[in-house]
Amino acid sequence: MAQVSSSKNIDMTKGEPVRLVLTFSAPLVVGNLLQQVYSMVDAAIVGNFVGVNALAAVGCTSWVVWLLLAVCRDCATAFCIVASQRIGAKNYHVFKIVVANAMMISVIFTVLVTGILVLSIDSILLLMNVPENIMVDAKTYLFIYICATPFIVLYNTAGAMLRAAGNSRVSLYAMVSSTVINIGLDLLFVVVMNLGVWGAATATLIAQVIAAGIVLVGIWGHEPYHTLAEHRRFDSSTLREVFALCLPMFWSSMVIAAGGLYVQKSINSLGSGFTAGVAAGNKLFSLLEAIIMAIQAGTCIFVGQNLGAGMISRIRSGLRRVVLATVILTCFLTAAVWLFCNPLVAAFLSKGEQVIYEIALITGCRYTKIITVGMLFMTPMYLYRATIQTLGHANYPMVAGVFQLIARIFTVVVLARYWGEYAYYVADILAWIVTLPIVVIPYVYYIKRLP
Repeated sequence: MAQVSSSKNIDMTKGEPVRLVLTFSAPLVVGNLLQQVYSMVDAAIVGNFVGVNALAAVGCTSWVVWLLLAVCRDCATAFCIVASQRIGAKNYHVFKIVVANAMMISVIFTVLVTGILVLSIDSILLLMNVPENIMVDAKTYLFIYICATPFIVLYNTAGAMLRAAGNSRVSLYAMVSSTVINIGLDLLFVVVMNLGVWGAATATLIAQVIAAGIVLVGIWGHEPYHTLAEHRRFDSSTLREVFALCLPMFWSSMVIAAGGLYVQKSINSLGSGFTAGVAAGNKLFSLLEAIIMAIQAGTCIFVGQNLGAGMISRIRSGLRRVVLATVILTCFLTAAVWLFCNPLVAAFLSKGEQVIYEIALITGCRYTKIITVGMLFMTPMYLYRATIQTLGHANYPMVAGVFQLIARIFTVVVLARYWGEYAYYVADILAWIVTLPIVVIPYVYYIKRLP
């Protein structure tokens, strides 16, 4: 049977763990940063050339967009975990079955998710208490983003299969190409053609199409992704394993998003200036989060391949070093954002509406400084959560999601009475703090019991 042999693939079972994870994650870091860059370009162009209210319209849908991306990512991650274990075990025949099943499930998944969201768009916006003056722009942006769902699913699924085999470079190529195209189309549609929020959303849609196309080309007809008719059938054993991971991850994302949507609904009720400030701060936070999520993906592959190879002691020692290195990196990133916070937030805002601009700038700076400090809890939580999922215990992140929901609602309902606007800044941080022990303690328990 053909093996996965390519200079672009990284074998995580040999070599120094931190170097391997960071080497694997580096293209994903760049790719994720570029993905956030074109999201930030959308926000900066909309905020400066359309207005702060338009930025608020884009920002008020952020948790719906997050949920869409999370659900797509969870499905891909479940297949990636199973596939990486097959790579570690050198079981290439079953790896092809996983690849074929991943692509077939992604088609079914796309139809269901897109249909449900399109039919529910009005109810979603009403439920989120979107201000009347930005309702039309919010609906336009969200509808076009939903139309990108098939391409988001394809990009995540194909990219996950590449990552499982140790290949993270194709995702980088996809992001470089789509980012350049997105920025060019943003300038054309919004600045030159004056198409407003519709233009910015359409530019993002086209960029997603390009990204999906590139990763599909990366796997099409290449070993080990060349599947035969014997592979292209629903395999009950593979699907049971995938759904055992996927369903708790879905539930976790749904619950986390429910808490986020509850907070966002309260933020929206405080006016477009406050909403725009939080939206600007979220763009900066997302840039840093993208780096940590790339390292999380590398950690997942490291754990998956070594689990498949039965190298448990390597997982124990390697994960400790990866977590420490990533926390140190987080400290440097936080310091850099604090140093340049004001000009970074101001870059997303137009001074045309002076009162709203001042409210948004103050809000954005406060939010950004507070949430970046909270990343010191988020970083280890992300890495341990990915690890416990890869070890096959996705129920703990699911439980953690419930506690995150409780934490976010408690922050808005109770702490807001005493802390005012600052309660909205710490809602995510409190959610990360309560999640951390829920994923760390089970990891310590189960890793000691593996042979």
